Amino acid sequence: MAIASSWLGFVIGLSIGWLPIVAAPAFFLFGLAFYSAWAYQRGTRDGFGAHTELVPSENIGLASVGWGLALFVPILAFYAIVHLPTIWYKHGLVVGARMTEAPASPHWTIIRFASIVAAVAVIAAAFMPWVKAEVFFFSISINGMDRDGPYTAALGVAIIVAILASVYTRLASRHAFTAVAVFGAAIALIGFLTWIDVQGAVDVDGSELEALPFVSVSPQSGLVLTTIAGAIAATLGLAGIRLDAPPPKRNG
Repeated sequence: MAIASSWLGFVIGLSIGWLPIVAAPAFFLFGLAFYSAWAYQRGTRDGFGAHTELVPSENIGLASVGWGLALFVPILAFYAIVHLPTIWYKHGLVVGARMTEAPASPHWTIIRFASIVAAVAVIAAAFMPWVKAEVFFFSISINGMDRDGPYTAALGVAIIVAILASVYTRLASRHAFTAVAVFGAAIALIGFLTWIDVQGAVDVDGSELEALPFVSVSPQSGLVLTTIAGAIAATLGLAGIRLDAPPPKRNG
């Protein structure tokens, strides 16, 4: 959760130059706090979905901070490696390079088409089975619209609207693809959170199925497609920010 939040901060800041280096730590800390609160509400589970006798808030908080600190430095290093070349290029650190305005990007590109396809997949997945629970001799299938499918479907529609707006209105491609990246990351995050707590996604008369004996709960095609398509949309959004517009021309 913290990693996803810090990456989301990087995506948001990507359109404002150096801001990702500042936004990533802030969103990282927000992710830790949000995940701790979310896990506390879900019950006595640790970060790996196992039961624990510790107080949930303490256990999740300590585990999140421990893993977070171990991963925080490599995350920022990755951000710097990816983004510093762009910073140098934008500020003209190439000696003797005189930049002119970049030509307008094509209205319909492969990245735009692929983003819409990913969004359509997310919308379709919202109506597919997300979770299946087998109890003794019968099974229960939970549809995406019975869980968080309405939210992922709405985000999928928002991705399509952002792409269409960049084609048919004056919305800048950079802003549109930033929205695609953020919405895609949110979709993937919703799918991931449901996936790691798939047992808690199924209730019987208000009680979690895990309380019953001989219960097998597994993610289904809709949940898998939601998570993967959301991650793909986020990646396409980042690719669009960096690659959609042709590079500036150089004179002299």
